[in-house]
Amino acid sequence: MWIRLCGVAASTLLIAVAGCAGVPLESGQARVVELVQARSGTTVSGERTNEVQTVRDWLREPLQVPTAVQIAVLRNPTLQLQFARLGLGAADVFEASRLSNPGLSFAVLWPQGSASGNKLSAGATFSFSDLLLLRVRGGIAASEYQRTQELVAASILDLAVDVQRAWFECVGATQRAAVQRSIEDSARSAADLAARYHQAGNIDQVTLQLQAAAASEARIAAQQAESTVAEARARLQSLMGLSAGESSWSVPVSLPEPLTVEVNVPDLQVLALAQRLDLSAARNQVSAAEQQLSATRRYRYLSPSNLGVAGEREADGSKRL
Repeated sequence: MWIRLCGVAASTLLIAVAGCAGVPLESGQARVVELVQARSGTTVSGERTNEVQTVRDWLREPLQVPTAVQIAVLRNPTLQLQFARLGLGAADVFEASRLSNPGLSFAVLWPQGSASGNKLSAGATFSFSDLLLLRVRGGIAASEYQRTQELVAASILDLAVDVQRAWFECVGATQRAAVQRSIEDSARSAADLAARYHQAGNIDQVTLQLQAAAASEARIAAQQAESTVAEARARLQSLMGLSAGESSWSVPVSLPEPLTVEVNVPDLQVLALAQRLDLSAARNQVSAAEQQLSATRRYRYLSPSNLGVAGEREADGSKRL
C-alpha cells in the first residue's frame, strides 16, 4: 500500500511538470527572417560562421548597397540585441505554457513517551487554478511573442534603410569631394598662371589677388568636402559594425543612375496598412490586452486552489490515502 501511495504521488508530480510544449527560439527567428525577406529581399541570419573571412572578402571590392546591408546584418550590435529579445520572448512563452512547480511534502513522527511506532505521511499537490489559466496565459504570451517578432523584424528593416541612406550619403560625399578636388586643382593652376601673367605685366595686382583668393576658397571647399566624406564613412562604418582596423574599405566613385518609378500615393497607403510591421505589432498588442481583459473578467473570482494526493501510515500500521 505504501509503495502504491508513493507511485500515485510520483504520477501526480509527472503530470504537474509535463505542461505544454514551449515555442522554440528557432521558430521565432525563422519568422523574423521570413518577414524581413518578404519586404526587402535581405537575407538575415543569426549565424556567424566564417563571418570574419566573409566580411574581409566583401571589403576587398567597392561596397555596394546589398553588401553594406549584409555586413550590417552580420556585425551591427543593435541587430544582435534585437535577436536577443527573441530569446526573452521565447522564454516567456515557454514559461506561460508550463504549470507551476508542484508541492511535495513528507513527514515522519517518532514516538515519544509511551507511544509506539512511527507515523509517516506524504503528499503531492499542484495548482488547479494554474491549470485552468494555462491556455489563457499561453495565448497571451503567444500574442506578445508574435508582436516581439514583428518589432524585431521592423528594427532590422529600419537598420537596412539607415545603412542604405548612409551608403548614398557616403558615395555622394565622395563624388562631391572628387569634384571639389578638381575645382581646387583648376583654381590653383589658374592662380599660378595669373602669377606668371602678373610677372610679365599682362594683368594688374587686383586680378592677381582675385585669382589667389579664388584658389584659397577652392582649397577650403575641398577640405570641407573631405571632412564630410570622413563623417559619412564613420557613420556607415558604425552602422555596419566594423572595427577601427577594418576601415580600408572603399565605395564606388559615383552614384548610380536614379530609378524611374511611378508612385501612386493611394496604393502606397493601402500597402503600408497591410505591410507595416509596427502596425501589425500594435494589433497584436491590442489582441493580447483583449485576451487579458477577458481572462480577468472570467476568472476574477477564482482564488488560488490546489489539487493533489496525500497518504498517511499510522503507528499501528493502518494506512489512509
